[in-house]
Amino acid sequence: MKLQTKILLITLPAIFIGISALAGWSIHIQRSALQDAANHYLDGVVNAPQMTVAARKIIYGAVAVAFMVAMAIMRALTLVFRRMVKQPIDHMRAIADALIAQHAVAPVQTGATDEIGQLVHKFETMAHKIERSRVKLRKWDDKLKTAVALRTADLDAANRKLVAATEAKTQALIALESKEQAFRENETRFAGIIEGADVGVWEWNVATGETVFNERWAQIIGYSLQELAPVSIETWVKLAHPDDLERSSALLKRHFDGELDFYECEARMRHKNGDWVWVKDRGRVITRTPDGQPLLMYGIHSDITRRKQDHAALLELEKRLALAQKMEAIGSLASGIVHDFNNILWHIMGLSELLLEDIPQNDVAHGYVQKILDAAGRAADLVNQILAFSRRPETANLPIRLQPILKEVIKLCRSTIPAHIDLADDISQTCGPVLADPIHIHQIAVNLVTNAYHAVDACAGKIRLSLQETILNGHSLPKHLPDGDYAVLTVSDSGDGIDADLLDAIFDPCFTTKPPGKGTGLGLATVRRIVRGYHGDVLVHSQKGQGATFSVFLPLANEDEKNADDRPRQSVVGGDERILLVDDEHMTAHVQTELLQRLGYTVVSHTSAPAALARFKQAPDDFDLVITDMTMPGMTGADLATEILAVRPTIPIILCTGCSEKIEARRAESIGIKAFKLKPIKAADMAQTIRELLDEVVT
Repeated sequence: MKLQTKILLITLPAIFIGISALAGWSIHIQRSALQDAANHYLDGVVNAPQMTVAARKIIYGAVAVAFMVAMAIMRALTLVFRRMVKQPIDHMRAIADALIAQHAVAPVQTGATDEIGQLVHKFETMAHKIERSRVKLRKWDDKLKTAVALRTADLDAANRKLVAATEAKTQALIALESKEQAFRENETRFAGIIEGADVGVWEWNVATGETVFNERWAQIIGYSLQELAPVSIETWVKLAHPDDLERSSALLKRHFDGELDFYECEARMRHKNGDWVWVKDRGRVITRTPDGQPLLMYGIHSDITRRKQDHAALLELEKRLALAQKMEAIGSLASGIVHDFNNILWHIMGLSELLLEDIPQNDVAHGYVQKILDAAGRAADLVNQILAFSRRPETANLPIRLQPILKEVIKLCRSTIPAHIDLADDISQTCGPVLADPIHIHQIAVNLVTNAYHAVDACAGKIRLSLQETILNGHSLPKHLPDGDYAVLTVSDSGDGIDADLLDAIFDPCFTTKPPGKGTGLGLATVRRIVRGYHGDVLVHSQKGQGATFSVFLPLANEDEKNADDRPRQSVVGGDERILLVDDEHMTAHVQTELLQRLGYTVVSHTSAPAALARFKQAPDDFDLVITDMTMPGMTGADLATEILAVRPTIPIILCTGCSEKIEARRAESIGIKAFKLKPIKAADMAQTIRELLDEVVT
C-alpha cells in the first residue's frame, strides 16, 4: 500500500470524528447562547453584561477542545512520519556518511516496500556502485599518480633545460642589446664627428658604379641631395673642373693598382652659384675581389677653398716680402750710390754756381754753365726718384703745378721707351695747382706711362698723356668724389685693352697680367693708394681691342693753400760771421768753403770729424754756426752735433746728408740740430738757411 493511502486512512477518521464532535458541541453551545440571548433580550440593556460573560465562557471552552483535538492529530501524524519517513532517511544518511568517509557500505534491512523503501533500496544500490567505482578510481588514481610522477620528472628535466636555454637566450639578447646600444652610440658619435669635422662622406661601389653621399657633400657645392638626385659617380665628373679630371683619374688609378695607400686629390668643383670651390677628396678601397680588383671604396670630401685662398694670400705675401726685400736691397745699394752721387752733383752744382758768378751773363760760356747747373738739378731729381722706389720718404704737400713735372716725365720716358712707340702729350697750361708732393706726382705719371708702354710694346702703338682742369658735380664721374674743381691727368694707350672681368682686380697689390719680368703688379696699386691719399681717385675705361684710358682726379688747391707757400723770397745775403765746416770729401769742403767765403763768411773747414770737435772744444766762442756732413768715418755728423751741443747748447748746426736713411729730420731736431738739408744743395738755399739761423740767434 502506498504511503499516501496509509496516511489518509489513519488521519481522516480522526479528523472527521474531531470535527464532528467539535461541530456538535459548538452548535449546542451556540443554540444555548441564542436562547439565552433571546430570553434576556427582552430584559433590556440591564441584563446584557451577564449574557456576554456566559458567551465568553462557552467560546473559551470550544477553543480549548479544538486545541486538544489538534494536538492529538499532530501527535498521530508525528508517529506516522517517524515510522514511515524518518527511519529511511536516517538509513540513507548513514550510507551517505559512509560514502563520504570512504568506508564500506553495510546493507541495511528496512523491511519497507513502499516508495520510501524503494528509494532507500535504490540509494543503497547506488552506494554500492559508487563504492565499486571508487575502488576502480583509486586504482586508476594510483596509476595516474605514477604516470604523473614520471611525466613530472620528464617535465622537470625539460623545464630545467628550457630554463637554461632561456637564460642563455636572455644573456644573448642582453649582449645583443648591449651591442646594439653600443652601435647606436658609436653611430651617434660618428655622426657627430662627421658633422663636427664638416666633411662630406661618400661610398662608391666600384663594381656596380653605385654611389652614396651624405647631405654635407652636396651642401659644400651649394646643393641638396634632392637637387642632385639621382647621384652617381657621373655627378662628380659633371661638376668637377675639366682641368682637374685627368690628374684625379691618374691618382685614382694609382690607388687602384696599389701604388698609393690612399687616394687623395685636390680639385675644383662648380658651385651652385657658378663659382669654383676647391675640395679635397681622400678615400681608400676597403674591399677587393679575390683577384685584387677594387670593389668597395669609402672616402671624405672637404671644402678647402678658404685654405686655398689663405695659401694664395700667403704666396702673395711671400712675393711681396721678396719684392720688399729686393727693394730694401736696392734701397741699401741706392743709398750708398746716392750718397756718393749727391756729393758729385754737389761738386758740379757748386762749381757751376762759382763759374756763373765769374762769367759775365753776356758770355756764351755763362749759358753753357747754366745748362750744366740745370742738368745737375735734373740729375738730383732723378736720384730722388730712385730713392722713392726703395723707401717711403717723408712727403711735403705743397701747392704745386703739374705741368713742369709732367714735362719732366715725358722727357724721362722718351729716353727709355723705344722710338717705335708714339708718345704724345696734351698738357693744358691753364690747369691750376694741386696740393701734393712732387715726388708722388712724378711717381704716378711714370707708373701710368710705363703701364701703357707695356700694353703697346708688341704692336708699336700710341701713348697719350694729357692734363685738363674740370668741374665735378653730382651728374659727372666719379660720383663718389665731392663736387669741386679737379685736375685730370689722363694716360691712354692703343693696346689690346683689359677684359671686363679683370677691371676690378687690376688695382689689387701684386695683380698683373704681364709676363714674368714685365711688371710686379704694384704700379697701379701704388697709383691708387697715392691718389686716394690726396682725396682723389683713379678711373679706368677699357674695351677689349680698343685700348685703355686711366684718368687721375686730383682736387685743385684752394686759395688759402695756394697762398700758403707764397712767402716773399729773400735775395741771397751773406755776412761776416764765423762758420765751422766739416765734410770728409775734400772737394765738397773746398767748394763749399769757396762759396761761403764769397758770401763774406769766415770759414774754418775740416775733413775729419774728431779733429773738428777738438778744434771747437779749444775755442767754442770762435764760431757762430756749424755745418757738418752726416756720413763720415770715425764719427757721424749726428754724433758730432751732440758733442758740440754738449759744449755749447745754443750754437746753430746745419746737418747735410746725401741720403736720409741714416737720419731723419725729426731725429735731427730732437738732437738739437736747427736745420736738416738734403744734398745736393743750391748755394742760394744754403745761404738763405745760414742767414735765417744767424738772424734768429741775434734776435
